[in-house]
Amino acid sequence: MITYKEEKNLPADQLFDLYKSIKWTEGVKDEEEHALLIQKVYENSDAVFSAWDNDKLVGVVRVITDQFAHGLIYGLAIKPDYDTDEIAKELISKSISLYPEIRWSVETEEWEEKIFRDLGFENSKNAFLNKGDCPI
Repeated sequence: MITYKEEKNLPADQLFDLYKSIKWTEGVKDEEEHALLIQKVYENSDAVFSAWDNDKLVGVVRVITDQFAHGLIYGLAIKPDYDTDEIAKELISKSISLYPEIRWSVETEEWEEKIFRDLGFENSKNAFLNKGDCPI
């Protein structure tokens, strides 16, 4: 049975293992250092929701928000050998429930686009532009 938690202090090694399972760590040279960077990203987010199979981290998502008008959902990651749709929908729903009246935006991977659409997300006239490299 999957349980869900709201906490930002997640184990670095489990976060790294989760990222590795979905191939977000390819080319990483120093796994220990990279694991600590991933951990800091989650610790410094406004909210983090995680999914657990007993004591094993199997899914995570993080939220950045001004708590008034805008919220961003980032880093949705779920171990591929679990029910990704069910876990993803639960993590996203928990994120949105923090501030249900604000505008939510997401950065999506191809596999999760349908999940977000099923939860009412639509294409926006606005586009995200990026500058710089992400350290993780």
